[in-house]
Amino acid sequence: MEYLIYVALAAHYVTYVVTGSELGRPARSLLSGVPLAGQLVSCYNCFAIWAAAFVLILWHVGGYARYFVIICAVATAVQFVYQFRERTLP
Repeated sequence: MEYLIYVALAAHYVTYVVTGSELGRPARSLLSGVPLAGQLVSCYNCFAIWAAAFVLILWHVGGYARYFVIICAVATAVQFVYQFRERTLP
């Protein structure tokens, strides 16, 4: 069950990229006029469940798909460390 940590961290990263980052801005702009899709890509909680399902499927596919999950999980860990350092160091 340790893989769920990778899946959770990777799902957070995918959700953040789509719903809140500059990288996801074009997708949000493109889908803003589409009723459900526009809301989905603009709402963290709405998108997170789908991102988690996607990442979990990738984990179980294995192979290179699993590397994608691990890379996203590590990227989230790096973000957490960066945010912690920014808040605690003078």
